[in-house]
Amino acid sequence: MGIPFLGEIPMNPQLRVNADQGQLQENFSADNPSRPALEHVAEQTAIRVVQELLSGPAMPTLEVL
Repeated sequence: MGIPFLGEIPMNPQLRVNADQGQLQENFSADNPSRPALEHVAEQTAIRVVQELLSGPAMPTLEVL
């Protein structure tokens, strides 16, 4: 499918609870055991975005019938 693997995040029900309550910043608190994994995925996402931007604009294609 061409989808890059950005990392894995361990199952932690508190991540969902924080998201449901609109408290996403709590997922990055120092005492959250999922923090390193979340930061890794965020970093990998940023790297992929920059790589795509630096690769140049996508050119349109013209299909010849």
